[in-house]
Amino acid sequence: QKIEKLVSMICGPALCLLLLVECFLLITASTDTDLMALKTPFMCMLIVQALMSAALVMVSINSAVSTDSRSELLDESMKVLSTQIKKKSDKEDVYEVLHDAINEVCNELTESKRMEKMLLDRAIDVIFVIDITGNIVSINKACEKSWGHKREDVIGRPLQALLEGDDANRPMDSILGAAKSIDKLVFESKLRKKDGYLLDIVVTGHWSARESGLFCIAHDITQQKLVERMVRLSEQRLRLTLEALPAGVLVATESGKIEFANRCAAKWLDFSAEELSDMNVSQVFKDRVLDHGYSEVENESIESLAMGQHNIAIPVEIWRSNIDMADGDKILLVFLDKTAHYELERMKTEFIAMVTHDLRAPLTSVTGILTFLEQGALGQMTEKGKEMAARTRRDCQNMLRLLNDMLQLEKIEVGSFELECKNITFSRTAKDAVESVRGTAEQKRVTLTDSLSDTTCWGDEQRLHQVLTNLLTNAIKYAPEGSQSEVRMRDKEDFVVIEVADQGRGIPQAKIKRIFEKFEQVDSGDAREKGGTGLGLAICKAIVAQHGGEIGVESIEGQGSTFWFSIPKVPLSVTAG
Repeated sequence: QKIEKLVSMICGPALCLLLLVECFLLITASTDTDLMALKTPFMCMLIVQALMSAALVMVSINSAVSTDSRSELLDESMKVLSTQIKKKSDKEDVYEVLHDAINEVCNELTESKRMEKMLLDRAIDVIFVIDITGNIVSINKACEKSWGHKREDVIGRPLQALLEGDDANRPMDSILGAAKSIDKLVFESKLRKKDGYLLDIVVTGHWSARESGLFCIAHDITQQKLVERMVRLSEQRLRLTLEALPAGVLVATESGKIEFANRCAAKWLDFSAEELSDMNVSQVFKDRVLDHGYSEVENESIESLAMGQHNIAIPVEIWRSNIDMADGDKILLVFLDKTAHYELERMKTEFIAMVTHDLRAPLTSVTGILTFLEQGALGQMTEKGKEMAARTRRDCQNMLRLLNDMLQLEKIEVGSFELECKNITFSRTAKDAVESVRGTAEQKRVTLTDSLSDTTCWGDEQRLHQVLTNLLTNAIKYAPEGSQSEVRMRDKEDFVVIEVADQGRGIPQAKIKRIFEKFEQVDSGDAREKGGTGLGLAICKAIVAQHGGEIGVESIEGQGSTFWFSIPKVPLSVTAG
């Protein structure tokens, strides 16, 4: 067993060493004379290898067979080994074996060099070798297409003759020295093409001790540099644009570190741009504006407080969006100072209160007095006097309607308008609304029809009656004589949709989106000819929105319009649940 262990420890490494020696001798042999001189050493080494292989075989099978059969296997192995040695002793056979092996290795080396040359010639990048003097000693065909120089014009020339800028003046020995001291050398430079055009290239070099030179690959990065310059120029333009905006602008990283602040932000917050660049977004805004779900919804605004110098709180409205910049993803925060807006809202509230108290009450009194005058309660009036009193009363009533609409809309917007919602059968509410305007429809000879169901919904019956009455009044007002208007109901998932269709003049497409805005009318002369304040549809929109529904219109100019609004069947909190 000790002998077997010793044989295993010696024969394995020895075989590997002999193989390496053989490979080295084959590689260094360059002529037929050298090969002939190797015949005898190779024969000896083959015999030694055969003996060692046999010893390793015997050691391997020693543990797998019984003691009785070992001698038998040993005798058989020795016979085979003797036969192989006898065959190998024939000098002519050994020479043929060696010759065939050497030819095979040479063929493989030739094929390998051929493949290497083909790959170099077909490479897109320019591949070249610089010797210790800094001259190019070899280069592939890619230089003709990429650089415009023929290979024979480049070989033998120093690399510095092709480079421009700082690297052209950089001593070549410093480049070669740097390459010797590190595994890889990488540098960027500009190279002058044959036609004079400058290329941006990045050169990757590896020092080759065998070649005693620098093995280099030059990659054309002209387009990449052009894109980088365009990106930098675009970022500069963006910064100039942000700087000129009449709003506060902050550009921050995803962690919240501020990298840019424009003049407006610095002025409002009473910090310098440099001071803001050393701060985090969380130090500027009271709320954690980066945690408001912006990753799902961009360009939505929130209201917050900005903390200026000396902890002065400034009410602001903030918009956030994500932008891609050259150095990574950034967060763009745009905010407006709402101080003036809130002051304006306060003034508007005071004005509404003043209008309500100081104008509505006197107008109501004037309207009552004019009614008494028309009725002759203060003495008989001439026909002309009665006509003037009636006209003045109508003007006062229109003014009162305008004031009441403004007050109602203001209450809705400030949140002081409360709904008294309950389960209602809307068909009954719709029929009441139809009957309330039937007299006006008959005066204009407009036929009112309805197609209603007993579907229940969740809402404030009085306010929904107001919405439907307003839509019916508009339908009658703008419908031609002898036409028809219809009220319809239909189900749409968790909502009831109510429609009011007319055969009027229709609404131009350009005005459909603005028809529900304040004081918006289809024709500027409608207020004089047909009356109205221009606030009715805005009030309808606000009431429907408070119910959690939607309102809209579909219209074809010259054929009529269909106004519709939706009301939930059950409270929205139950629907959401």
